[in-house]
Amino acid sequence: MSSICQKSQCTMCNACATICPQKCISSERHGNMYYMVVDQAKCVGCHLCEKVCPNLNATQMSNSEKCYVSWTLDEKIRRTSASGGVAAALYSYAISSGMYIAGVRMEENFEAHYKVTNDPKDIVSFQNSKYTFSFTDDTYREIAELLKNGQVAMFIGLPCQVAGLKNYLHVRKVDTSQLYTVDLICHGTPMPEYLQEHIHSIEEKKRFRADKVYFRDPRYGTGNFLFTIYGKQIISIKDRKFSATKKQASPAYKKLVISDDLYQIGYHNGWIYRDCCYQCYYAQKARVGDLTIADYHGLGKLAPYHGSYKNVSCILVNNKTGQQLIDQLQKDSLIYLEERILQEPYTYDPQLSHPSKGGVEQKRFVQYMAVGDRFTEAAKKAFGKTAFRNHVKEVTGYYWIMTGIKSCIPSGVKNFINKRRWKRK
Repeated sequence: MSSICQKSQCTMCNACATICPQKCISSERHGNMYYMVVDQAKCVGCHLCEKVCPNLNATQMSNSEKCYVSWTLDEKIRRTSASGGVAAALYSYAISSGMYIAGVRMEENFEAHYKVTNDPKDIVSFQNSKYTFSFTDDTYREIAELLKNGQVAMFIGLPCQVAGLKNYLHVRKVDTSQLYTVDLICHGTPMPEYLQEHIHSIEEKKRFRADKVYFRDPRYGTGNFLFTIYGKQIISIKDRKFSATKKQASPAYKKLVISDDLYQIGYHNGWIYRDCCYQCYYAQKARVGDLTIADYHGLGKLAPYHGSYKNVSCILVNNKTGQQLIDQLQKDSLIYLEERILQEPYTYDPQLSHPSKGGVEQKRFVQYMAVGDRFTEAAKKAFGKTAFRNHVKEVTGYYWIMTGIKSCIPSGVKNFINKRRWKRK
C-alpha cells in the first residue's frame, strides 16, 4: 500500500478515491490522522489520483475583494444557526432557484457526512456547526453528474474539500460555470472517533443513550457555544445492549465552552486536530471558494460599527460570481448586508494568516493516543489541568465576574483602545 501525497498533508478530501476507476484507493488510520492509500495489486497506473490531489496540484485561489457583516433576515433561522445563518440563507436561495445543494449533517453514529439534495427539508440538518471531520463520500461524483446534466449546484464546505471538488471536476473536464462554491474558515477537524469515544464515555457515566448532539445548542443561544447531548435514560445495560425509557426533552449532558468538557477544551484550543490541520495550506488570505463565510472576529474594532454583534457572519467575496450571489440574496431580502474593511477579519481571525498551532498539550495528547489510550484517558492526561482550572473558575463565578466588568466598559473606550493597539502594530 502506498500513499498518494505526503501522509501528513493528506486532508482525506476523497477526490482520489472518487476518481479511481479501479476502486483501489481507501483510507488508512495512523495515530492522529487518516490518509489515502493505493492498493498496488489492483492499480493500473492511470495516475488520475495524482492529477486530482490538491496537495500535488494546487487549486486556483484568489484574494478577497470585499468583506461584509451579514445575517439572515429570517429570525427563526438566525436563532438556530451558527453565526448569522448565512449558509442556511444560501441553501434556501439555491433550492428556491432550482439548484441542488451539498451540505453536512450528523448521522446517527455521530459521524458527519455530506449529502446532495434539492429538498428544502434537509436544510435544517445542515444548520449549525459540526466540530468534527466530515466525510465527502460520493459527493464529488454526484455534483459532476448534476452539472453534466445541465443542473446548477452549490457546495458549502471546508477549503480542502472545495479544492478537492474543483480538482475532481477539472480532471473530469466538467463545465463548472453552473457551480457555486463557498468555503468556511476552518480551525481544524478532529478525528471522528474522538467525538464518538467522548460521547460513549459520557453515556456510560450518565447512564443514558445519546441520539443527538449540538456544539452550539439553539435552545441556549448558538453564540454561547453550549455543547449538549440529548438521549434516553438507560434502565439496564447487558452485553452492550441498552434498555432505555422514552426520550428526554432536556439535554442529558450540557457544558459551556468555558467548562471542563474535554472535547470542547481540546477543540477550541486546537489540541485534538488531525496532523494535516497544523500545516493547512488554506489558512491564508487567498481563498478557494467564490465566497468565504465565518464567525466575524474583530467586528467594529478597526472602523465604527453601530449594528448587531450577536449571531452575525463574516462574508468574504472572492470573485464576481460570489458578489453576484450575495447581491441577489440581498435583493431578495434574504440577508442583511453591510460592507466592512477587509483589514478587520485579516487582523483578528488568525486562520486568515496561519494554521492552528497545537503546542505542548497537542503533542502530549498524540503521544498518549499512540500508546493505546482512548480519547477520554488521553485528554485527561494531556490537558486535565486545564479542565480542572475551568471547573474552578466556573464554580467560583470567575467568568461571570469578568464578563460583568467588561460589559461596564463603554464601547467607545473599547474601540479607542483597539485602534491604539492596531496603530502600534
